[in-house]
Amino acid sequence: MTSRSLLLSLVLSASVALAASAESLTDRAIDTLLEVLEVGTPVDQIHAAEVLIPFGHSRKVWEHYYPIRFEQDDTPIMRITNWRALARVDRTPEARQIWINQIFNIATTLGLPDRVHAAESVAKLLAPPPPHVVANMEAWAAEAPDKDAAFALWCNWSRDLPASATPQIVKWLETGDGDTRLRVAYMLARLKPTDPTILAALAAAANAAEGVDLVNTIVVANAHFLNASPADMPKWRKFLEAAIATSDPLLIFHSVQGIMPYYDPSDIKDLVPLLDHPAPDARTSAAWVILAASGRK
Repeated sequence: MTSRSLLLSLVLSASVALAASAESLTDRAIDTLLEVLEVGTPVDQIHAAEVLIPFGHSRKVWEHYYPIRFEQDDTPIMRITNWRALARVDRTPEARQIWINQIFNIATTLGLPDRVHAAESVAKLLAPPPPHVVANMEAWAAEAPDKDAAFALWCNWSRDLPASATPQIVKWLETGDGDTRLRVAYMLARLKPTDPTILAALAAAANAAEGVDLVNTIVVANAHFLNASPADMPKWRKFLEAAIATSDPLLIFHSVQGIMPYYDPSDIKDLVPLLDHPAPDARTSAAWVILAASGRK
């Protein structure tokens, strides 16, 4: 074998090994998510399910949730997670709409303990609220604490954030308590506003964060996700990496989401150890990065 042939052979072998390693890691990520789907808490399970779905595993999610579709109908929170999953993966648009309508029913019923969770869920589903739901959410928001009003109005705004919402959003970010700022930042990352006034208010809230706790982490994560202030992105990335290093599963979960659009394959190695984290949400976070950064769908 000539020197050139030997070099080509070594390069080919290295490429094959690298591809096999990447494939093995993405397979491990999928297996991790499937394990969380089977053995996690209901909240852990819906988080894993909502990562599996865009990566081509809707059938697995349906196989988990469909047999238990009626088991938690009277259990707050758990019923919403079940219905939200089925609203994404059930077999026909008509079937999916049934679950969406059930979530709307919870969101519009005064006094239910999972009413806020229901409003959040239909917003995440981008489900168009019928007129009676819009009116109900507006009435609720008018008398609810700010933290609940934000999610009530998110239900109405999920498909089209009106310009008229800007003053209210800015006020929440500037004067709201921790829970309000947390929810508004979380909502904004999904609404993806382009209004510079909103982005500036979110950036200011992120820059006011002192210390790694859940409120500050979610505010910074979503400011980073939206690139709310390009000049502050390196500082925010450092903050989020410090939050990940705490090993707190909730801080990991939200920090990883904040960095998600900016991860590339070279970052995967830093997240692989989290696949062995004892907390399901941390494992889900690592699996999500591996799949997203590797480009596998």
